Amino acid sequence: MTVLTHPGYLVALDAAREGNWAALDEWADGALAALAHLHAVWRPVLMVTVPGSPVGAARPRVVRGKPWTARALRAMSRTELIRKLTNPAPPRVYLPTKHTDWEALAVRCALDQMRLQGVLAHAPRGREALQGPIRITVVAVHPRPQRLRRRGDPRERLLAPTKPDLDNIAKLALDALTKARVYGDDAQVVRLEGDAVYQRIGTHRPGAKAPDAEAPRTIIGVYAEQHGAIL
Repeated sequence: MTVLTHPGYLVALDAAREGNWAALDEWADGALAALAHLHAVWRPVLMVTVPGSPVGAARPRVVRGKPWTARALRAMSRTELIRKLTNPAPPRVYLPTKHTDWEALAVRCALDQMRLQGVLAHAPRGREALQGPIRITVVAVHPRPQRLRRRGDPRERLLAPTKPDLDNIAKLALDALTKARVYGDDAQVVRLEGDAVYQRIGTHRPGAKAPDAEAPRTIIGVYAEQHGAIL
C-alpha cells in the first residue's frame, strides 16, 4: 500500500482543496503508519533445517471398502450379508505416509531449535511462541540430478524447476510450524518467500562423479516484526 493508494487518498484531496488541514494531518498519520508496516524491519527469530529431500503437501486420499469376492459372499450367512449391505463401512480418509513422516520430522526439528535458540523462553505457558505479523522464508535444496553433474556444470546451487512444487513445500512447512506452536495461525504470515534449488556439488574427480558439497534439506526461516523500525 502506497500513499497514492491509501483508502483515504480521495478524502485527503478534498480536505486539501477545502483547506481542512486537521483532516489532512489525520490522513497523513494513517498513511505513514501503513508505510511503516509495509517497510517493516524483520528480526530473525528461528531457523529450522529439516534433513532429507524436500516434500510437498499432499492431497487427502479416500479409501473405500474393497468389493467382496463371490467366494466371500458364499461364506457369509444371510444375517451377516444383510448387516454388511445395510451398514457399509464409511470411506477412510488419510494422508500419504511421506507427507505425515516429513511433517512429524519438521515438527521435531522446530521444537528442538526453539529450545536451543531460546524462542520458548519468553512464550506464555500454553500459548504460541510468536504473536503478531511473521515473515517466513523457505529454501528447498533438492538432490542434483546426474545430468547436472558434468565437468562443465557449475558447482554452486542451481535453480530447480522440479517436483514437488515450491508452493506445496511451503504449505507443508507452514503446517509443521503451526503444529509446533511457533505461531497460532497461518494468517499471521504476512510475507512468504521461497526458493527451490539444486544442491552444491564438489570438485569433479577423474573417473568418478562429483561428490555432494551439501545434503538435500529444507531450510525454514522465521522472522518477527521489529516494532518502531522504518526503512
